[in-house]
Parts: sequence; structure tokens; C-alpha cells
Amino acid sequence: QVCSQGQCKANCAANEIKCGTICVVPDTDSKNCGKCGNACNIGFKCSAGACVLDCGTKATCGSTDDAGVDAGQVCTDTQTDTLNCGACGKDCSQLPVPTKG
Repeated sequence: QVCSQGQCKANCAANEIKCGTICVVPDTDSKNCGKCGNACNIGFKCSAGACVLDCGTKATCGSTDDAGVDAGQVCTDTQTDTLNCGACGKDCSQLPVPTKG
């Protein structure tokens, strides 16, 4: 028997997998993300069976280094981030500065 959703059962539910004597949902379980024993690091959560940044209320945006090489994902506040203003990748620093005429 296994423990599934707080009850002793013969098998795990359809969306669960058996890890030892417990049933887990590998799509969302941060200790068994995608498979048994695959724990997400601190600051990450399990989403669709993969460990991704846990940005809470902030946006998850892609970033690049100074050479323009992909530097992975970062958490950002799109309300205040000049490089991601209002949406990921909307760079205010590239917009022309209005001139007084």
C-alpha cells in the first residue's frame, strides 16, 4: 500500500508516481520533480515536471551577458526594470530620448 492524498491505497492516482512508499505529483513536487528524487534547488520550484525559477510575483525573463550571450532566466519587476519595462525584453534604454523643440 501507498499513501496517496492522505489515504492508504493500493496504487497511486493517475497523475501521481510512486516514490518509495508515497505517491507524488511529479509535475509539481519540488522534491521529486519529473521523477523520484529529483529535488529542485533553493529558489526554484517544480513546474510541468521541470525545475524553474520561483519568482513569486515577479516576472521570469531571459537575460544576456554583456557580449549578448544567453545568460538564462532572471526574476525581475517589469514595473521598474529598464531592460524589461512592462514586459520581458522591452528595453527603455534603446528608445530615443524626446527633445524639447
